[in-house]
Amino acid sequence: ESGFDEGAEEDALADEGDHDGETVISSRAQELREQISGESEEESPAMVLALLCHYGHINPPHGSSCRLCGAPIGGEPNWYPRPALGEIYVSTGLRVPIDADIIIGRKPTSTPESGRPHAHLVPVPSPDQQISRTHCEVRVDGWDVRLVDRNSNNGTYVLRPGERPIRIRPTEPFFVRVGDVIDIGEGVTIQMLGPQAGV
Repeated sequence: ESGFDEGAEEDALADEGDHDGETVISSRAQELREQISGESEEESPAMVLALLCHYGHINPPHGSSCRLCGAPIGGEPNWYPRPALGEIYVSTGLRVPIDADIIIGRKPTSTPESGRPHAHLVPVPSPDQQISRTHCEVRVDGWDVRLVDRNSNNGTYVLRPGERPIRIRPTEPFFVRVGDVIDIGEGVTIQMLGPQAGV
């Protein structure tokens, strides 16, 4: 199974006016395409093949209903700037959108990669220094979200309800999904949250 499995969101929608359920808001599609014009190549957002619902939300091309509002999607896919695929919630209280790679550790660093948005760096407390400086990474490729242990000292664990903790293998990408909790030690956890309406 590919993609970040967030399920349908049931949040109430803002008033969008009258729609017959069949009309794609073409102005929204044009607005999304224009977001990338005039930006430098380095700062251009990642593009994904996607479908729009009639409210203009961007969706994976393999879905049948909107990931945000549940409205039907269809038609021919096109390229759009990738939206945030959700967010992480760190036990320190920090929330970070999953709109680029996220590097987590005691003192994380990142080397920019050509063609990829700049990564978010998320430092976490580690008084006993059990958490590595660059411990793990939430990596975004297209519509997929994976977790990568960056050869950490004490390992990276994925916790899922009703399952035993999974220790992921260093440097091997591991698909994560909404509801997963990542445990990196010293009481620091990262929860994978789905997208919200407006994200």
